[in-house]
Amino acid sequence: MMKENETIGMELKETIDNMAPTQEQRDRMWAHIESKMDAADDSAVTRVKVSARRRRFPIRRLTAIAAALVLVVTGVTMHFGSTGDSNVPLAAGYVYAAENRLTALTPHEVLALTGDPASNFSEGEVYAPAIYYLDSSRLIFGNSYGLVIYDRANRKVEGLIDLQAICSAYYHCDSVKTHITVSGDDLIIYNTKGDYSDYGMSDEESGRDTTEDAWGYYHIYDLSALPGEAAFAECSESGAFETTDCDMYREGKKFEEEHYLDAWDQVEYLQTQKVSDAIGADGGSYSENAFSYEERDGAAQRGVLLCMSNTDHAYTLAVENAKTGKVMVCELDTGITSGMRKEVRELCSLPAYQYAGDDPVMEAICSDIAENESTAEGEVLIPEPNIYGQVKEGDELLVFGDFFRDSYVKRGNTLVCVSGGSYPGCYHLKLSESGDGSYAVSSVEMAEDGEDYTDSIEKLTKGHPVIRSRFMASAGFDEAVRKECIKAYVKASGAEIEYYKDYGWDPIEL
Repeated sequence: MMKENETIGMELKETIDNMAPTQEQRDRMWAHIESKMDAADDSAVTRVKVSARRRRFPIRRLTAIAAALVLVVTGVTMHFGSTGDSNVPLAAGYVYAAENRLTALTPHEVLALTGDPASNFSEGEVYAPAIYYLDSSRLIFGNSYGLVIYDRANRKVEGLIDLQAICSAYYHCDSVKTHITVSGDDLIIYNTKGDYSDYGMSDEESGRDTTEDAWGYYHIYDLSALPGEAAFAECSESGAFETTDCDMYREGKKFEEEHYLDAWDQVEYLQTQKVSDAIGADGGSYSENAFSYEERDGAAQRGVLLCMSNTDHAYTLAVENAKTGKVMVCELDTGITSGMRKEVRELCSLPAYQYAGDDPVMEAICSDIAENESTAEGEVLIPEPNIYGQVKEGDELLVFGDFFRDSYVKRGNTLVCVSGGSYPGCYHLKLSESGDGSYAVSSVEMAEDGEDYTDSIEKLTKGHPVIRSRFMASAGFDEAVRKECIKAYVKASGAEIEYYKDYGWDPIEL
């Protein structure tokens, strides 16, 4: 892995230099890339029995996408945007913090995708859902799909919020961040833009700009007027969040500083045997930040949400009383039933992939990819080949290209990419004996990864220098090709899909 990363690193560095950024931009991008490569190599690090759930992206994807500065390492996707607004990644078709967006998600889907480990195989999520508010009577937690407002006294969900619908789901973006705070009966949600990248060093060491700017819209929900059940709460006020020189932002910053604690570094009870036993022998996860609050008697409480490995039907809240040192562990009762899980699975189901075009070469390749790649239940794999050239040799047609394929899950009207890979190589095709002009795949040659990539491409394209130059000059990943392949699948399958998106980023409209 280390040698492979060094090779990728040289390719990335050359690409960055060719973009002619400033020295400061070059240094900051490179520091970010190196830190993620280090994280990929540091797979042996574990914290007691709390393990991260990793996204299944082959290293091939990293090799091919590197030159396009779309980096996927250890479940983290980062898009470096174009100039103009340097703090926000730019790409045609991205939604970007409209005030509202129709997602077609039902309350049951938001509840399951946020509050149910059995249904929520969150795409790339490392931590359990984050806690945004906690006291003796109420718990508010969520992820990039939504918020669950939980009544602790009556042990039930008293309201839900679809964060995708209000374009406030920036949890894994280096340039935009969603803030969720509580002031009295007001639940306040807004976005800021800035540099939120984590290079594994302090702000002073990294030199990054810690300035935040208002961005998008704010939404306020009245917690005293919740539906009292697992239904969507109504927004009581919204508007353009125009400046960070306002009470909303100042109070929000104060709220976060007073209540948010780094869970692992500042909550010792996560390392106790009691919590370890509760999580289970096979590992689990915890919310990244603990939430600190005071009871009426002044005793400080620190709560963390835990995802258990030895149960599949609830999250568990662990709260420590700082005065007594006792840790209370209780399972949440979100009211999710087997029938609700079945309903959500059906709502998230996708038709199988079938090539629906009229190109016999593409049909042979895409059908071969779809037939020979396995996917998890509920996913669909869509081939997205980027062809560099075709050569007739004897009775074979050699098709050179980067044969991308991505797996998606359905979330309302959006396809969310959960895994994928880049497979540069050559397909050997022969005309079928049927005489109908169709092709069959006779063999496939794939390029090697890492330091052997260049040599293997030279061998693969021997005698075809023009095609070789296309391999070496291409960034591999082609968003236009990907979008057209997804559109073709949606049209042919009849799936009710209007957007697709990568983990942590805005949806792209089809």
